[in-house]
Amino acid sequence: MTLHDVELVEDDEPAAPAARDEEPAARAWLRRHPGVVVALAVVLVGAVGTGVLLEHRTRQRDADRVAALQEVPGVLRPVDPALPVAQHLTWSATDGPSVENQALLAGVQVGDVTVVGDWDSGPDAVVAGVGAQGEQLWRTTVPPPDRVDRQQGSYASCTEPLQDSPPRDRERPRELTADVVACVVQWSRPVDAATAPDGRVPTVVALLELDPSDGRVVHRADQPDDASVTRVPGGWVTSLHGDDDVVVRLLAGDGTPRWSTTLPLPGAEEYPWSHATVRDDRVLVMMEGGSALLALPDGAVLARYPGGGGGGGMILPGGSVLLHDSTGGVRPAAHLHRPDGTATDLDGESLGWVAVDDGSLGDVLLTSGEGEDARTTLRDVDGAVRWRVDGELRSALVVDGSVLAAVGDELVRLDGSDGHARWRVALSHEDVQLMTDGAVVLATSPTRIDAWTYDGAPTWSGQVRREDGGVTVRAGTPAPSPSSGRPRGGGGGTWWVALRDGRLALQVLSGDGDEEVLVLG
Repeated sequence: MTLHDVELVEDDEPAAPAARDEEPAARAWLRRHPGVVVALAVVLVGAVGTGVLLEHRTRQRDADRVAALQEVPGVLRPVDPALPVAQHLTWSATDGPSVENQALLAGVQVGDVTVVGDWDSGPDAVVAGVGAQGEQLWRTTVPPPDRVDRQQGSYASCTEPLQDSPPRDRERPRELTADVVACVVQWSRPVDAATAPDGRVPTVVALLELDPSDGRVVHRADQPDDASVTRVPGGWVTSLHGDDDVVVRLLAGDGTPRWSTTLPLPGAEEYPWSHATVRDDRVLVMMEGGSALLALPDGAVLARYPGGGGGGGMILPGGSVLLHDSTGGVRPAAHLHRPDGTATDLDGESLGWVAVDDGSLGDVLLTSGEGEDARTTLRDVDGAVRWRVDGELRSALVVDGSVLAAVGDELVRLDGSDGHARWRVALSHEDVQLMTDGAVVLATSPTRIDAWTYDGAPTWSGQVRREDGGVTVRAGTPAPSPSSGRPRGGGGGTWWVALRDGRLALQVLSGDGDEEVLVLG
């Protein structure tokens, strides 16, 4: 084998590197313009900050709106979705008067004392002062007049001066500074079928002014049998019907007469009646067959109205008078009498129930017919129509320039300017009453409470249950609509109530007259 010389040659040129991907044009451009990167970052941070600021302002605006609504009569304090029960009061019909329960639901507050009356099966009526913690501070019994030899029960009610007016004109119940508190006591005489074939219970009335600090009776003025009484600042308006006339009187707080006006009784009823209501300096006297408007300072007759009044009435802003007949249908027919002497029957509709009116639509009326073909109408106080929608009105709120209403089988938010529906949700229970704490709309029924935002989104719910241990309220998940029926366990009646201090309460009466009141925290 022959060996050959081999020469090794080293290449001095380095190997070519692997090809690199080209840099994206956008990245290259940004790298060559760093100032733009900084500017974009600033814009992004600013946008995030602006969004946070706008959200904060929106929340603050909502909070301010809710706070402002707290001053509107009928608006609840903020309701806790967990529905905690702060107080649970029970009462049995065999226990006698329940002034502690009544102090939550009614009465007149003077400082830390609530003066309240109640019914009793005995001869003496009961008025009591209840402290801030529900404790009874004093108790005053009021015997019937000497002329009453037999009676079948008594009832006392204590009241501030009353004005029957639309909800936006009502004042939120407030603490008073007063030397006396007014109470009306009624004793029911036994019914004698021979003398009262219509089943009416004749009553005896006494007017009281009491010292709220100790319950001492400062003034007492006994009235003729069956007198109708309305409290006004510093005194009383009474009306008493005879066989063919009605006598209306203004009394001072101690019962001293200030003036007396006699009105002919328009109707020829076998059992006549009369009732007076007051607004500002005018008195509306309602009678079967006709009504009259009087001047409060001197009793002068300002106007007379034919027909109606049996279903109630009121003096409206601007001077119009609304009267309801008591005959025919679930809803009494309404008649609106204008100051110029003209009148309208509101197209056969009657005044609907408005629980809250913040005044955002001005002076308005909500009226409705009844039945499948009923319509709901927003009107000016002179009866002029602003807009109409189909459906029978069951309950309503006027808030933020809109009408939130249970109409037919729906909860709907209607634009106050034209009645356009912003949103609507189905309801399956006709017995729905609307309430609000300003943050949510509450649809209450005997078995449920359901909350919606003002944008129409369900947010929380609660269910009423009647069990062996009593009534409970249980929070739950949002439901699309309130359920029908009575609380589980049945019997009695159930009402959701806005207390004087704005808290939400549930009042439950059993079939045998026992009562429970659950005050939510």
